[in-house]
Amino acid sequence: MTCGSGSSSGYDDGVHQRLVAACTQASSGREAVCEAAYNCIKQRVSFADFKAADDAIRHGRPVDPKTARVLVQCVSESTHG
Repeated sequence: MTCGSGSSSGYDDGVHQRLVAACTQASSGREAVCEAAYNCIKQRVSFADFKAADDAIRHGRPVDPKTARVLVQCVSESTHG
């Protein structure tokens, strides 16, 4: 594993852009909040867990409760921080 860009974690520029764009649209343009939430998620949720949650949401399945709790905490902290 290499240090540096962090792309080996799975969180690449494409993931970043899609998540922030979707969040910004859903939050009526609060891009700064979405950037903060993304950075929190990136630090606290493994990419495998994030991808599983994303896939579950896309297919209308429940998200793993542990992952969902962290996602909610990241968004909450971002909106209140």
